[in-house]
Amino acid sequence: MSDFAREGTVWATKNMIGKLPSKLRDSVRYGIRRNIDGGETVIMESSYSRISSLIDLDHAEHGKFRDIAVLPVTEIFDVDDGSDD
Repeated sequence: MSDFAREGTVWATKNMIGKLPSKLRDSVRYGIRRNIDGGETVIMESSYSRISSLIDLDHAEHGKFRDIAVLPVTEIFDVDDGSDD
């Protein structure tokens, strides 16, 4: 899955997020970016998507993702460490 992350993004599986203790999970900001009309990108907070819904598996360079295509994943945007900085 590390090959899926691009441009410094951090991705996690739904299973991994679900295994976090609730206090820690509440401090993680995660979700899926969606393109809407007009080319604008919005973040669907606290959501997951299958890899197959995020990329076109018909492109040759994406073939390596077929084995994990149905895996629900999410992008990690931020983790609040509790500091006020």
